[in-house]
Amino acid sequence: MQNPANICYNNYGAFDVQLIACNVGGCDTLTLTQFVQEFQTPAAPLIFQTFDSLICPTTNVTYAWYNTNNPNNVLSTNYYYIPTVPGNYYVLIADSNGCAVASISLAVMWNV
Repeated sequence: MQNPANICYNNYGAFDVQLIACNVGGCDTLTLTQFVQEFQTPAAPLIFQTFDSLICPTTNVTYAWYNTNNPNNVLSTNYYYIPTVPGNYYVLIADSNGCAVASISLAVMWNV
């Protein structure tokens, strides 16, 4: 695939690629120097509670807040979320390269 998205590694940088193609006529090798750019996965975000809000102070990312009881339902896309029911909540952040990582979950115990 040309320019695939969301490929992230813990080791990042520009890397050489070597293609070896063979057929009945023999083999040929092509080496492209620093052809693949790998992006580092962002650090796991921290979240904390301030009064009735959950906050993620990470900047220059997109946000998606979830309740662990329903991880398919995005609750908010802001840097903060105000829970309406008790539960365990976490945020998934993604950087401009599409690399994403989730926070640990935080228990919210109050009744709204």
